[in-house]
Amino acid sequence: MTECPCCEIPPKEKALYEAVLALLEEGVSISGLKVSDIARKAGIGKGTTYEYFKSKEELIIKALFYGTGEYRRELICRLRQTTGFRDTFMTILDWFDERMKEKNVLYQLITLDEMEGEMPQELHRFMKEKVNIVSKVREGITKISRIAMEEGLIPKTAPIALVNMMLVNNIISYVIYIKYQGRLIDIKKDEIREFLYNSIIRSFRE
Repeated sequence: MTECPCCEIPPKEKALYEAVLALLEEGVSISGLKVSDIARKAGIGKGTTYEYFKSKEELIIKALFYGTGEYRRELICRLRQTTGFRDTFMTILDWFDERMKEKNVLYQLITLDEMEGEMPQELHRFMKEKVNIVSKVREGITKISRIAMEEGLIPKTAPIALVNMMLVNNIISYVIYIKYQGRLIDIKKDEIREFLYNSIIRSFRE
C-alpha cells in the first residue's frame, strides 16, 4: 500500500476529505455531518460533491481513511524498530492505546460498525473494493506471526491462518478493552495485555 494518502488525489476531492476531518475536529459527530456543510467548508458546491462520491457515507469513510494515513505511517515506523514477537505485539497494543484515547479519526473509523443506517454497509463495501489494503494488512499480520514461529513461541507446524486469526482477535479484544475500560471491563491494563499475549502462545502449545 502506498503510504502517501494525498498522492494523485484531485484537489477538490482532497478539499472535501479535509473538510470532513476539520468538522470532526470541531466536534461535529459523524451522524451530524451534512453534505451541504462539508461542501461549504471545502469551498465547493454541494452538487460538485456528488461528482466525486455516490453518497455522504462514501465521502465520510474515504475521508477517515485519508485521515488515518499519518497514523498508519507512524505504526509502520514503530514496528520497524521492534525486536521479537513480544515487543512487536506490545507495540501494536501501545499504539492502539494512545490513538483510541485521543478519540481521533482512527477511533471514529473503528467505531463506524456500531452506527445505524448505511455507514456500516458502506464501510464493508469500501473494504471489499480495497483489496490492496486487505492484502497488505494480511501480509503484515503473517510476518508478525512468523516471528513468533521463528522464536519457537509457536510451533512452525501450526496453520498460519489460525495463528493470524488468533493474533488479530487478540488485538481486537484489546481495542474493545480500551473502549470500555472502567465501565464494562474492570481489569488492570497490564493484566489484560499479558493475558492476551500469553493466550496466543498457549493456544498452540496445548
